[in-house]
Amino acid sequence: MILSKEAGAYAGLAGVWSTVGNVASDGSYVFKGYPEEPERAVLRVVDERTGQVMQNVRKNQVLARPVWKKAEKTYIDDDGNEVHKGDYIDYEDKLTDIKNRVPEFDPATGRFKVSTVGWDTFVKEAEERNKIVEKEKGRPLLPDELIKPEEAFLRATLETNEGHSRGWALQYAHDFDNFLDTIKKLEKAKAYYEQLDKSLPPEERWRIMMQTLPEARGILPPETKHPLEIIEEQLRNQRRQVEYSRQASTAQQQQAEDSLETQGNIVSVEKYALKESVKGYAEAGIFAMEQTKDQQNPLFISMENIFPEMYGGHPQELKDLIMRSREEMSRKLREERNLSKKEANELAEKHIKGTFDTAHIHTWRKYWQNDQNKSLEENDREFNKWLLKETETIARSGVIGNIHISDNFGYQDDHLAPGQGKAPIKEIMDIFKKHGYEKAITVEPSNDFEGLLQTWRFFGSPIYGAQGFHIGTPRRWSDIQYAYFGQAEPPHYVFGAYSPSNDWTLWSQVQFE
Repeated sequence: MILSKEAGAYAGLAGVWSTVGNVASDGSYVFKGYPEEPERAVLRVVDERTGQVMQNVRKNQVLARPVWKKAEKTYIDDDGNEVHKGDYIDYEDKLTDIKNRVPEFDPATGRFKVSTVGWDTFVKEAEERNKIVEKEKGRPLLPDELIKPEEAFLRATLETNEGHSRGWALQYAHDFDNFLDTIKKLEKAKAYYEQLDKSLPPEERWRIMMQTLPEARGILPPETKHPLEIIEEQLRNQRRQVEYSRQASTAQQQQAEDSLETQGNIVSVEKYALKESVKGYAEAGIFAMEQTKDQQNPLFISMENIFPEMYGGHPQELKDLIMRSREEMSRKLREERNLSKKEANELAEKHIKGTFDTAHIHTWRKYWQNDQNKSLEENDREFNKWLLKETETIARSGVIGNIHISDNFGYQDDHLAPGQGKAPIKEIMDIFKKHGYEKAITVEPSNDFEGLLQTWRFFGSPIYGAQGFHIGTPRRWSDIQYAYFGQAEPPHYVFGAYSPSNDWTLWSQVQFE
C-alpha cells in the first residue's frame, strides 16, 4: 500500500498493540511487538495545519497539571444553576465548564494545587471532552471527530503554556493604567511650569529650581534641576514603562492565543495520516477513472495490506481505508462534476479497490501472544482462526480487487511458493471463492516460474513441470511458461515502448535491459 505524500512520513502509526480489535475479552492484548509495548509505544500528535509532529507521547509518561476545583456536593449556585458533585466550579462556587475551569488554591501554602497524573487521566478526559462536543453538536461524533487520549495529553501541556502566558500578560499590564494616568498628570505639570517659567523674570527663576537626591544619599551632594527637566525625565521613564508593558503583555497574550489556536488543530498522527491518504487515494481513483478506455476492464487503484507495523496491514484497517477513500471520491464527483450519488458511488467502487496478500497477513503471527499452556501447533491453530475470521470479514465486504499469493512461516515476508510455509492459503482462497471473488490472482514466489508451477500443483493442477528455454533449441508452442507480450516465448531483450522504467526490478534486483 502506498500512502499519500503527507501520510508517508507516518507509515508506522502507533504500534501493533493499538490495532483494531487487539484487546481480548480478558483485557489482555492479542498482539504485541514486545512485552512493554502497550505502555511504551510512541503515539505521535501533529499540527493539522502543517503536518508537523508536535510531540511523541508514551502511555507510561506522567504529567504535572493543576488540581481543578470541583464541587464536593450538589447545590444551586448564585446564578440559579444546578451544580452536581464533581462539576467544575469557579472561585465563587459557580458552575463553569472544562474550558474555564480553575485550579484549587491552598491557603496553607499560598500556592495553587498541582498533582502528577498518568495515562488513565487523559483517557477519561478525552471521554469527557467527547461527551461535551456530542452535546454541542446534538449527535454522536464520527470516528475522525473523537478526541483521542494522546490529543488530550498534549492539550494539557498547551493549556499550561496558555495559562502561563495569560498570567504574565496580566502581570505586565498590571500598572498600565497608572502609567498612562501619571503621564497625563506630568503633562499638566509640564504645561504649568512652562507657563510659570515664562512669567518669571530671569533673575527670579532660581526660586523654582528643585533638588534631586541621588541614590547614594549622604555621600553625594544633591543636585538642583529645573522642574521642566525633572518632568521630562519622568515622562521618558513613564513612556518607557508604557512601551515595555504594552509589548511584553501583548507578546504574552499572543503566545496564549497561539497556544489556544494550536489546541484546536492538534490531532493524532493516525487521524491526520488517514485524512491526507484518503484525499490522495480519491484523487488517484478519479485519475484511474479518466484513464480507463475499456469500461468492461476498468483501471483501478489498489491499496495492499502491507505489514503489521504499518497502517492498513490489518484487514479491518485496509477495509476502512478503502471505504473512506471511496466516500471521498464519491463526494468529489458529486460536488465537482454534478454526478448523482448513485453514479458517484458506483464509480468509486469501480476504481478504488484493495489488494489482499496472503503472506502479509500471515506475518501477524510473530506478534501473536501465545498461550503458554498450549503447544505451538495449538497456538498456530488459534492464530489461523483469527486470520481466517478477518479474511472472511474483508472477503464478504467485496472491496478486494486483487489477490497476491505467497507463503511464509509467519515471521518474515519470505515469498515462498504456496505449501512451502505455514500460511492457510487454500482456506483463504476458499473463503474468497465462497464470496464470489473472480478477479485477478497474482503469484509472488521468489523463484519466479518454478514457484508458479508449484502454485498450480498446490491447488491441484495436473501440470507436472515445464522445461526452460535454451538458445539454439527449437521453438515450441508448449513453452507456455515463457509466454510474453502475447507470444509463445519471451524476447531475448526488452526495449523501446515495452521497457519498464529503470526503477523497476525483478525479485533478484536485476534490472531489465
